[in-house]
Amino acid sequence: MHEPVKLYSDQTQLANRYQDLPSNKSSLKFFYENARSIRKPGKFDELQCVLKAISSTVHVIIITETWLRSEQHAKLHCLPNYTHIYNYRNDSRGGGVSIYIHNSITFETSEEVYKDGNHYVWVYLPKYALHIGAIYKPGSTSVRAFLDIFSMQLESRKSSLVFGDFNPDLLVTDIDVKRSQTKQRIQYEAVDYENLHKGINDATYTNEENKYDYLENFINTHITDSKIYKTKIMNLPRDDWINKEIIDMINRRNLLWQQIKADKRNEALKNKFIVERNKVGKRISADKSKYYYNEFMKCSNSPKKMWNLINTLAANKIKTTCAPPKIISDSQVITDGTK
Repeated sequence: MHEPVKLYSDQTQLANRYQDLPSNKSSLKFFYENARSIRKPGKFDELQCVLKAISSTVHVIIITETWLRSEQHAKLHCLPNYTHIYNYRNDSRGGGVSIYIHNSITFETSEEVYKDGNHYVWVYLPKYALHIGAIYKPGSTSVRAFLDIFSMQLESRKSSLVFGDFNPDLLVTDIDVKRSQTKQRIQYEAVDYENLHKGINDATYTNEENKYDYLENFINTHITDSKIYKTKIMNLPRDDWINKEIIDMINRRNLLWQQIKADKRNEALKNKFIVERNKVGKRISADKSKYYYNEFMKCSNSPKKMWNLINTLAANKIKTTCAPPKIISDSQVITDGTK
């Protein structure tokens, strides 16, 4: 029978000293650190000092960015009474993840992968029916390639606890990430009024008996001849954080800007515009932060939904450059931003 795992996400206890950390003898204890090289002189010694200072046994230690580059490095960085499971890279500087399992804990190494510059190590604790993941994704690697592997890993494990350094750059569109939604294009009929006007003027119209049906047919014929097909691009649904209050504030700000353009010397109007502009920026930032905070909280117990949300954020960028396509001066092309 598996022992239940209790995770308390709503209770955070801080301590100024490691020895003052609360201890519960019946709980499974974890220690996580993003080390940025345990090979650096004094770093691994400091880790051992920290573990010594903690009053109770730490059962699982997870380290990201170990900067190990060989089996020899891994052997030199073992901890007494712990088994060292690791994944390193030797094709470039940095990276690497390690999991140290205390000898009192039975475990199985279920997966150890280095692919596309990302590190994944998974161990399974049968006694607790719990999978532990140590993940490192550098900021320079593909979000799509990372999520493809990580999502499959999460889906194949029922109960997981993940530690890692993920570095998603939400300000830059990953070249491999494509928008899940595309703007819908709708074709519709419209009247080319210039052609309609020209056609009616050029036509010979005689209706001596002033019959309405004849007039109606004459107009309908020319309208039909003047019809053209146009394509309308439907905007994507607005994000939930965009609301009527924000739109109204933007409109008020834009109205003030138009007034300033007509009265450039009006300092009171300029100050009013600055206040309104700042209000818009703060309101957008606050509402967007609140919205995504709530969205993350909704999927706090579902890693798959969590990473789908992160993936949506990472893909929510269209322009990769703000450079103009051309700058022309004196009929000469100075630069071409498309090249």
